[in-house]
Amino acid sequence: MNSASVANSAPSEKKRFAHLMFKKDIFSWALYDFANTIFSMNIVSSYFKPWIVDDLGKSGFTFDLTVALSMLGVAILSPALGALSDGASRKKQFLFLFTVSCFLSVAGFSFLPASAFVIILFLFGLANFFYEGSMVFYNSLLYSVADDDIQARFISGYGVALGYLGAIIGLFAVLPFVDGNLFGLEIPFVEGSGKSGAFMPTAVIFLALAVPLFLFVRERKTSKTVTGTGIARAYKSLWKSLRDAEKYPGLLRFLLTDFFIKNAVNAVIINIGVFCLYVIGLSDAEKTIFLAIVTLAAVIGSFIIGRVAVRIPLRSAIIAIALGWIVTMALFGVAFERWQYWALSAIAGILLGGVWTIHRPYFAEMVPKDELGKFFGLYSLTGKSAAVLGPLWWGLFFWLFQSDGVIGRVFSVSEELAIQLPYRAAAASLSLLVLVGLLIFIKGKRPPLEHSMPLEHPTDR
Repeated sequence: MNSASVANSAPSEKKRFAHLMFKKDIFSWALYDFANTIFSMNIVSSYFKPWIVDDLGKSGFTFDLTVALSMLGVAILSPALGALSDGASRKKQFLFLFTVSCFLSVAGFSFLPASAFVIILFLFGLANFFYEGSMVFYNSLLYSVADDDIQARFISGYGVALGYLGAIIGLFAVLPFVDGNLFGLEIPFVEGSGKSGAFMPTAVIFLALAVPLFLFVRERKTSKTVTGTGIARAYKSLWKSLRDAEKYPGLLRFLLTDFFIKNAVNAVIINIGVFCLYVIGLSDAEKTIFLAIVTLAAVIGSFIIGRVAVRIPLRSAIIAIALGWIVTMALFGVAFERWQYWALSAIAGILLGGVWTIHRPYFAEMVPKDELGKFFGLYSLTGKSAAVLGPLWWGLFFWLFQSDGVIGRVFSVSEELAIQLPYRAAAASLSLLVLVGLLIFIKGKRPPLEHSMPLEHPTDR
């Protein structure tokens, strides 16, 4: 396509993508992103770990370990479940099962007393397992609403943007259940219950907003069939695909890159709440505003990056986003002024949205479309394994830089800085993980079909 034809097609392209946003099935698919990001933001990032550490006086490591174990379970099972959902064309059924199970798990621990701490942790682990596991089936439904790779890039960014918009709305929606008011405005019939007051309202919102996907997205059937021993057969098929990895140039290196980058991203997501509390010194209301800024930046960044991604090589976007993460996390470790953290939060939000927007379609374009469940199961294995190592990596550096830690005892600092130092060191250490992933990616082969604009578009449905 020459430059003149690209220029002439620009208005129709803009109209075409704007039209996609209002298609019922695409909006319903993206609305699930809206729903699940509310769960991630309110429970995993914002309230559950601070509730454990600040309100209950428990070690934050109990949270990190629970998250790591639940992610390990997802990593082990998701490839087989993804392959099985391909064969039976039952992605929506699996997604429904995992969504409802997540809701029931949250409902279970929401009403338990703090004395039942072990049971609460167990149910939280189940909720996180079902939430994370659901993403295998949700991601693999992308090509049930997208007609081609270029549409998939845009819709992926649209979903991520809508998801982070949902996280902002979710933060403000549950704040009255936490504080008893919304920035001083009394809400009728709502009483604040502290951090734990966010749990049940979040679960209800998550379930309610997930419903349209099950009603309006029609799963595209595939010719693949999984028979026989089920799980065992599914793993056999998966490992065969790995042995044949040369069919998909750059696949394994990208999975390793995704693994290391998401180590850092997941560690940020689950520790941002305690970082806001102990390093920046934000109240619950201030933390809500802070996270809203991060999330609003992710909304804007995801949408813009998704739109730009239809015109540039995704490889270039991945490299730029990784470099941004390296610099931003290093600065999080050394910043001191509040305004610096507000600025860094906006940059981190854009980068956060960029990871989910770009990585998902980049991977999908490398693999067969009728085996997306299986391959997104493999994608989930690396991503969730990263969530096992990420919290442990954070915990290691936190321990090393505590006042009585191996490295921390060397420093002679004020009492205030001694409290902050482990969090700062842990945040800065995440730059190393991203750097490793970036180096692996740069040395990898380029996918043969890497492109920006397509020569032709199928007729819109």
